[in-house]
Amino acid sequence: MKLSQITADKTSSMIDTLSISKSLQEAGDTQEYAETLAGIFRTVFQENAVTKDDICEAFAGLDRKIDDKFGIFGRKLDEKFGIFDRKLDEKFGIFDRKITGHALNLFFGLSGVTIATVGVAAIVLVTHLK
Repeated sequence: MKLSQITADKTSSMIDTLSISKSLQEAGDTQEYAETLAGIFRTVFQENAVTKDDICEAFAGLDRKIDDKFGIFGRKLDEKFGIFDRKLDEKFGIFDRKITGHALNLFFGLSGVTIATVGVAAIVLVTHLK
């Protein structure tokens, strides 16, 4: 049954107590017993009937609970990713400083080799030219 097919008020979805009473009388029960039992059925049905408004209210409550839970989850997730992001930045900062230090050592080391090579070449050249 679709939600739109559920009636909006409890009185419009009453059970046919007259029909119940007649059926009980035809089955051999007294009129008083049949009417009493039919009245009990009507009372139980009306007290336990669920309306469209009841269902909509229940869904709205569930929506609020779900929104609250996702809000809490989102905040926790943002917090965890924030911590992860800070730790990652810290690690990459350390890595960057190490790489920069190694690159400078390599640069100066190669510069020294280049200067030494030029010096040796100059000595060889001067020695050959004499």
